[in-house]
Amino acid sequence: MNVKKFNELTQQEDSSRAKPYPTAFVKVQVLKVGHTANFKQSNGKDGSMLNFSVADASDAVLATLNDASQFTSVKEGRTLHIRNFLMKGGRLILTEQSKIMQGSSLDVPAKIIEKGRRRISPSTPMKTIKELNQRNALETNCYYSRRNCQGLYKIFIIYLLYVFNR
Repeated sequence: MNVKKFNELTQQEDSSRAKPYPTAFVKVQVLKVGHTANFKQSNGKDGSMLNFSVADASDAVLATLNDASQFTSVKEGRTLHIRNFLMKGGRLILTEQSKIMQGSSLDVPAKIIEKGRRRISPSTPMKTIKELNQRNALETNCYYSRRNCQGLYKIFIIYLLYVFNR
């Protein structure tokens, strides 16, 4: 069997066109399952697409699956052997013709696992409401005290407290 790694596939790829791999296969670990998008196909039928991230020992990539009958085979932590897939724009594309089989476990470095999980849900900075209130009050105080608008400043602070304490 012709086993491919993601770093090989992305180096060979022309990002503007989907490149098919009918005989090669990849062995991947599903890192994070994202959302399912529902849409109308060009032929008028309803369609759905599952977004998820996968990784092998070399890299992590986003993946999409267009075959709703195979959605149940994609679960976080599961190792899959995938054949007859497409690569486009650094993304693994699975269609109705793709073969998805369960495989034996795969060792993926922690750094690549984290990279793959961030591809589905990028991390955002976490702030508490208290931190936001303190920052807004400080910025507002500095801005309005220079212009001697203390009355407007107090109204704005009351408004912020009302909004954040709902």
